[in-house]
Amino acid sequence: MVAPIITFTNVSKRYGDTVVLSEIELEIPNEQTTVIVGQSGSGKTTLLRMVNGLIKPDSGRLEVFGDLVPEENIENFRRKIGYALQGAGLFPHVSVKENIVLIARLVGWSSQDLDERFEMLMRQMELPLDLSDRIPNELSGGQQQRVGLCRALMLKPKLLLLDEPFSAVDPLTRLELYEVVEKLISNEAVSIVMVSHDLGEAKRLGDRMVVLQNGIILQNDLISNVIGNPATPYVERLVQSAT
Repeated sequence: MVAPIITFTNVSKRYGDTVVLSEIELEIPNEQTTVIVGQSGSGKTTLLRMVNGLIKPDSGRLEVFGDLVPEENIENFRRKIGYALQGAGLFPHVSVKENIVLIARLVGWSSQDLDERFEMLMRQMELPLDLSDRIPNELSGGQQQRVGLCRALMLKPKLLLLDEPFSAVDPLTRLELYEVVEKLISNEAVSIVMVSHDLGEAKRLGDRMVVLQNGIILQNDLISNVIGNPATPYVERLVQSAT
């Protein structure tokens, strides 16, 4: 049996009197797409940011790639993980190419390897190479999101974290981005954890679904099982809201 790529063991987090995550027990399988869903404030983004070492648990144990999230050399750890978020988060005054290749350049990739990976990702994301020298505000919202995905994938990560990356674009562009991500899933050996508030998006892109409410996991199962056999009235309402 393949070991999970992420394991939460009794993980909790609170801010003041507010419990954000409560005794989370969760395994994220390798080379699958796991979608974290739930209403605003349910703890979805906190859970994702913990995986990247941006937030520390108050208690419990969090393992990524089979080891505890490190206290030291966190930048080296984060370079093993791709991270794309809503609004792309691109450097506004830097070209498309530099946004994508900057970290690879910093870690010492050769010019040839850097250019080959950049061009392959641009093709994969269906971005024309003549956009390379433009800055982000010269791109459409959909193009910015694709550049953000290219940047997240540049270092060939085995784990990709997506925090509602499609919520800021129009519905037609969102459908185009779904197609791009589907091709990505088929072309790259990558495990994906995606935060979403859209059950239709989860059904289309995901293998498994984790439903959070008030920092508690209500259901963690194959998406077909969550939809076909919701574990609680809240999950049932969530499923019905998307039909």
